[in-house]
Amino acid sequence: MVVELIDHMTFAIGGIGVFVIVWGAVLGLYRFVELELRRLKKTNITCDREKLRHHLGSYLLLGLEFLVAADVIRTILRPSLKEVAVLGS
Repeated sequence: MVVELIDHMTFAIGGIGVFVIVWGAVLGLYRFVELELRRLKKTNITCDREKLRHHLGSYLLLGLEFLVAADVIRTILRPSLKEVAVLGS
């Protein structure tokens, strides 16, 4: 019972991680298109592009942290040599 609940929680945490990454990619793509349209009008977008890279990177890192948290919990529940090696690497 408890193991099943924790399995569902780890699945949800992993899903949140995937959602954060996809959401950041969608926002980043939207902003990227805006910047490229400005660049076509001969506007300097170098600083804005750097900000975009930082924002996209922060979404990627946050999403990956959720995914790693789900893997850690899953490994604690059902430790196997393969899972521990993957987690350690």
